[in-house]
Amino acid sequence: MPRICITIPAKTPQPYRFPLDTEVVTIGRSAANDVVIDHGSVSSRHCEMRRVPGGFILADLDSTNGIHLDEEEMEVIDLKDGMDAEVGDVLFNYQLTEEEQDELGSEKFKPHQKKKKKKKAVATPPPARPPMPQSSPTLVASKSDNGAQEFIIFLIFAILAIFAFCFGLNSAHRASIPADERSGRSLLKDMSASSEDGK
Repeated sequence: MPRICITIPAKTPQPYRFPLDTEVVTIGRSAANDVVIDHGSVSSRHCEMRRVPGGFILADLDSTNGIHLDEEEMEVIDLKDGMDAEVGDVLFNYQLTEEEQDELGSEKFKPHQKKKKKKKAVATPPPARPPMPQSSPTLVASKSDNGAQEFIIFLIFAILAIFAFCFGLNSAHRASIPADERSGRSLLKDMSASSEDGK
């Protein structure tokens, strides 16, 4: 009879024996299993030992902590005499007698062992941008409004430039007049006076 020995950390190992023709042995934390392992790392229906031609395999049943062989997470493990595997964090030892090894050796064994495929990370979509606030239609300037605004700004600058130019000419004219004669004099008044003198 094949023998498995379950060793929960810090507890006494528990041996189990099954007839060589046993089809399936269910292993997990739930009392409904053939082998009950009361440990937090073991799922309620963790894995099962299945009879295949030439021996037994240990297959994971999509458990949370998986089954491991030599620290490698596996989907299926081909069980061999004296092999140690892990069910969650619990040691699983598999043993056969010499007679059982001879009987299984007469059957043709096809390997089933398979590593657990790493689950691909699901790409999370980028967060949705908040909708742009709707501008009030009265605040949105059309192209023609923009042209009018630019013209008004140009006009203001042109007027300021003319004013600055005239102010500069007037200042230069007053500077050319002797200080005692400057009172009440300006370029415009002097130009008007000279045009009247010329008549």
